[in-house]
Amino acid sequence: MSWEHVSLCWSAEISATQKLVLMCYAEAANKDAECWPSSRFVAKQTGLSKSAVQKARRFLIAEGFLVVVDECRGYTPYYRVQPTGEAPEIPDNVVELKQG
Repeated sequence: MSWEHVSLCWSAEISATQKLVLMCYAEAANKDAECWPSSRFVAKQTGLSKSAVQKARRFLIAEGFLVVVDECRGYTPYYRVQPTGEAPEIPDNVVELKQG
């Protein structure tokens, strides 16, 4: 993802842990803002525990900073990064995340 998108993460009004996780996803994203890093990868990159990454990711999804594009891309889900948390226009191929 471009540094412009990574820099947008700085203005997000979220906790430091959530921001760090969001920035890691943004840095891993391709030109279409899509990425698929594992929790283990994000934990290693950020120095956070895997459970802290998973908790932050659940928040980021619930608040619209991450959109689950495909839950079955290999071993890890496929995400679209929304650094500003704005609700994106959801394409037909995006799956709805079930709360639970």
